[in-house]
Amino acid sequence: MWVKCRQRRASFFYSPTEPSCAVSSAVRKSSTGLLTIWQQDRMLNGLRRFVRDLKELAEYLRRLKQLGCPECEATETLNCHSKLYGNDPADRAGRCLRGQRIWCCDRGHRGGCGRTFSIVVAEVLPRHTLTASLVWRWLMELLAGHSLKAAVEKLSLFFALETFYRLRRKLSRGSDRLRTRLCRQQEPPPSTQGDPLLQTVAHLKSVFSDKPCPPAEFQLYFQHPFLE
Repeated sequence: MWVKCRQRRASFFYSPTEPSCAVSSAVRKSSTGLLTIWQQDRMLNGLRRFVRDLKELAEYLRRLKQLGCPECEATETLNCHSKLYGNDPADRAGRCLRGQRIWCCDRGHRGGCGRTFSIVVAEVLPRHTLTASLVWRWLMELLAGHSLKAAVEKLSLFFALETFYRLRRKLSRGSDRLRTRLCRQQEPPPSTQGDPLLQTVAHLKSVFSDKPCPPAEFQLYFQHPFLE
């Protein structure tokens, strides 16, 4: 019984390439790189952690009552709790809207669990001020052969240099997690890079070659944070 409950909970944050036990293993990404109609419907009707933009977030929140809580599975208990704001990387003194916090109501006879979770825009890297597009521009400079310091200076970013050293260490530690997901979509392209991180960046660029910001597309497609 406990295992069955865990399996049902895992299906809420559904990733089309990582089917839960309740999903047929025959469902896979098509060779054209596009999601099947079944997968698209499942993602649209399931609870998501990332949306493309604030307009899509607003439309998504309108049907919030139709979704089940990822913690307790109760339906018709989800409510908008508070908006998520963060530091604006383009303005040191500014703030920007990053997403929405959702609350599962446990008052009265609603039957909710009282917990909260967040839905954020794909451009946002949860728990980071740096955005997905800024990180991608920096990674492209590294892939082009620039040193970490030269890449930061070329982009004229006002963040401390140590921020990017920490970011590089974090990406290096998590590159195996990224490559595991990417390899399920496409084999790694031939690379002359000796650094495993840059090999991962090249692989990410290859999988989302037609997208302007692969880290944001990674979060949208897998419904999983690019940085953990």
